[in-house]
Amino acid sequence: MIIDKIKNAYKYYRLHPGFATAFEYVVNNELIEMEAGSYEVDKKNVYCMVSNKKGRKKEESKLEFHRNYVDIQIVLNGTETIGWKSVLDCHQLERSYDETSDMGLYSDTPVNWLTLKPGTFAIFFPEDAHSPMVADDFVHKAVLKVAL
Repeated sequence: MIIDKIKNAYKYYRLHPGFATAFEYVVNNELIEMEAGSYEVDKKNVYCMVSNKKGRKKEESKLEFHRNYVDIQIVLNGTETIGWKSVLDCHQLERSYDETSDMGLYSDTPVNWLTLKPGTFAIFFPEDAHSPMVADDFVHKAVLKVAL
């Protein structure tokens, strides 16, 4: 997992060729003006999902995990708390991995919680189970999915 400010995104371009494409999309588009939905950035290699939803309580959240995509999560408006736990330490499978949605769920309790505000991002790799959308209010966010 990585957490940082958008202005430092260029430092992570070398980690994956799709990161430059994803972050350039963020910089070159007014994501906050975009309607909720999914947007193709680079065919199936990079796409962007914009949402504006009411957050949930920590105790309602589940840890999701992915195998084929890395998540770059960016808060556009509001404050979001995201739980984290290593997939290797998760043992309470809630929903088996589904290849079509590239997602499975654990009901384990996160070991760390991080807070994202506008101007910051978090990157979650397949080894990072994460529990997004914990908030008291609405969270307007973008999730860029980068294929491995």
